[in-house]
Amino acid sequence: MTPRQENYRGFSMLKKTLCTLLCILLQYSLLTGNVITGIVTSSDNNPIPYSIVFHKSSGDWDLSDENGFFHLSGNLSPGDTLTISRFGYETREAIITRDSRYQFLLNSEPITIEPIIIMGQKSKFNFNEKTIINNPIDSHSRTSIFQRIPGLTFNSSGGLAGNTSFSLDGGNSSHTKLTLEGVDLTSSQNGGTDVSQLPIQVLDQVTIAKSPGVFWGSGAMDGVLNINPWIDQTFIEITSGSYGYSSATANFHGKIKNWTYTFQTGGTVDEGNYPYSWEDISAIRENNRFQQLFSSIFLKGMLSKRSFISAYQMNSWNDRGVAGDLVWGLTPKAYKSDDLFVSSLNYGHLLKNGFIKFHYNRRGSHEKFVDPNSIWATNSKHSLVSNTFKSRWENRFNELIFMQSLLEVKQENISGTDAGKHSRTSAGFAMRFQVAPVKWLRIIPSGRFDYIHKFYKEDTYDFNTIIFLNDELELSYSAGTGFRYPTFNDLYWDDPWMRCNPELNSERTQYQTAKIQSVFDQGYILFRVKVQSSHDLISWAPVDPENLWGEWKVYNINKSNRISFNVNGKHKLFPLPLTVQYHGTKLITEDESTGEPLAYTPDFTGMLGLFVDIFNINSGLQFFYTGERKDPYGNSLEDFLSVNGSADWEFDIFNHIVSVKLLVENLLDENTMTNYGYPEPGRILKIGLRYDFR
Repeated sequence: MTPRQENYRGFSMLKKTLCTLLCILLQYSLLTGNVITGIVTSSDNNPIPYSIVFHKSSGDWDLSDENGFFHLSGNLSPGDTLTISRFGYETREAIITRDSRYQFLLNSEPITIEPIIIMGQKSKFNFNEKTIINNPIDSHSRTSIFQRIPGLTFNSSGGLAGNTSFSLDGGNSSHTKLTLEGVDLTSSQNGGTDVSQLPIQVLDQVTIAKSPGVFWGSGAMDGVLNINPWIDQTFIEITSGSYGYSSATANFHGKIKNWTYTFQTGGTVDEGNYPYSWEDISAIRENNRFQQLFSSIFLKGMLSKRSFISAYQMNSWNDRGVAGDLVWGLTPKAYKSDDLFVSSLNYGHLLKNGFIKFHYNRRGSHEKFVDPNSIWATNSKHSLVSNTFKSRWENRFNELIFMQSLLEVKQENISGTDAGKHSRTSAGFAMRFQVAPVKWLRIIPSGRFDYIHKFYKEDTYDFNTIIFLNDELELSYSAGTGFRYPTFNDLYWDDPWMRCNPELNSERTQYQTAKIQSVFDQGYILFRVKVQSSHDLISWAPVDPENLWGEWKVYNINKSNRISFNVNGKHKLFPLPLTVQYHGTKLITEDESTGEPLAYTPDFTGMLGLFVDIFNINSGLQFFYTGERKDPYGNSLEDFLSVNGSADWEFDIFNHIVSVKLLVENLLDENTMTNYGYPEPGRILKIGLRYDFR
């Protein structure tokens, strides 16, 4: 049986599973409807972790994360009452308004107050700058939600089947860490994260940490993006689109006393053979099929008023054709199967002014690549497993001093045909202090030490200063260092044409960031300048520079300098039902070895989003511009403007919500290419139908 036949058999089983689940959903018809999000903070604007937001009418509740963010869904209506509670703080009540985003303030001393109305839009906490929420325009688009992250660029091998990665502020993709529910998705084999392994359906919310400080260790030199799969609703959805695209998803959410759970399953099929034009070539890109099955379960519960537990498991099974590229050669018979398994378990105990948390996670992947080409015949297999244990303690001693600490132990293992069988164990310890000598000033020093036995010792630091000029205006300055360990490929790859280097040093970077932001009733605006200098960058290069087809080796040879100027903001144009979101980033980069701009780094990127919500129709247009770039060999990639549009119409049938979704990607039908030799599809149309059990 061929891989294609095996996958179609799998999707036949998926259809039966979804039909069975649909019967269950129709039987129970749980009430899980409207969604509100926000943050719980103290009166001095510090996030309060692990607070309970409880909806009195339905009994639905959510536990905010360690940054104070919460995401509550259910049969929520304006005028309903929410109760916000947390051990060591007062319990407050709030009345739901027509806003969808809130900031709730708690006082540390228990006092009795009347129910209050809290308007999230009037918060001075910049929720929008730190989180990107899934909009209808993001439905069934792998890149749309990430396009709203300032300074982000993409690198794709073409279509849904192509490997997809991204980077921040002109850096290498291995310098931006992507996590899912706190689980590091970085491949220890190559140092990157292939976003195509993630189901589009889990991209519900992205939390941004562009200056993550010292709490993420190796590979977080440019920032951390955490995906929160908080889809706590019950629904089924089917979608069809251009080039043989189809998908089906079922999501089941429920609660039992102090526990909530969510189960999601689904699949995607994309024939993916789209026409393209490049230079003097017009053809069909073939062997670009993509099939994906996935399932996930999310469980969280309150064991008592002071302790909680949460667990998450996500499995993704992927099979795809590998079309090759237009420069080095097409591969019409190559294919790849790559499966990803992610799990996490958390236990937390609340203190009066902080918490203790124990976290375990596991990332596993199995990858197989086959190309029967007679000249470069390949049959490679790689299995990766990483296990991580973290212990975290946070405590606010008084109004002046706040401390965080982290102890982390991680074991990484690889077994493969090219990199062999190896393992390594790393340990890290980090501490951060926050001192507020006066109300308008915060000083935040932090440091970290990492160690791999017989290999590496790394120390990093971050120093951050924040000045609050008033309730709406804030200045900040930070400086620090970061690093990245060499990967298993760098250290152990065994190939006649590719030579590893066990003597490699870790990559290092130094950065400075200055930022000013203003938060007002209907939005925010932010200006940021970041200067970075990196050295000992790891790069594969030919042993003989004149012979690109000869032997290659990996070296610590590159140094780079980067300066980024960024402006971003979001404005709700009240009383119009229009929200405008935008960002623009000017990049000045240099590869010191050549004096040229860094490869695949545009001089400018920008986004403009226009979103309208009126008469039960949520629509949007998103414009994403990427400037001209060059690949490592000096080939130019033209600038392009990618325009996505969407409309989501909701209506009621038998007291349940039905949504009809229309999505257009690359509305202008431009020839786009983010990776030289790998053309992207033209205009793509997708239409979906969703039934919510509210």
